[in-house]
Amino acid sequence: ESTDKNTTFPVGTPDLILSMIGTNDLSSNIELGKPNGDVTTVLGAFSKTCKELSEYNCRVVHFMIHRGTLPDYCNQLGITMSQLKEEFRKIAESYGQYFIPDKYFPEINYRNVSTIFNLTGTWTKDTYDITGKTDTIHPNAQGMYLIARGVRKYLEELYVLDKEKRNI
Repeated sequence: ESTDKNTTFPVGTPDLILSMIGTNDLSSNIELGKPNGDVTTVLGAFSKTCKELSEYNCRVVHFMIHRGTLPDYCNQLGITMSQLKEEFRKIAESYGQYFIPDKYFPEINYRNVSTIFNLTGTWTKDTYDITGKTDTIHPNAQGMYLIARGVRKYLEELYVLDKEKRNI
């Protein structure tokens, strides 16, 4: 069996891989661990993921959206959302990958969590929990739109910067 990653895609190697990460690990109180450490920890698993994705020789972009009703959610292990995002950013960059900063998701924050994660928003149906309850993690249609808008803006800027570098 071939170990060439390009053969796993019938239409060729992807140009871009997007990865939304970490929210469930944080809320599930998974041990943080160390980069390149035990894969049963958050950072060990993320490091392994980045390493394996880097073999595809394409652009890899990760992001994590806000979770919870506090400015900086902290789980039972004392790990904050901002701490985890910073660790993810450092690991991603060590593999030549990208991590989208929060500034690209300005509407996704603790102040409007009830709007983008349940039925109180202007968009009618929650796409995760049909009972209308919120879990403050999984977005409804409005939340998905805001995520897509932020990712698109980041990618547009990334590709413009890339194009400018090539022309220098």
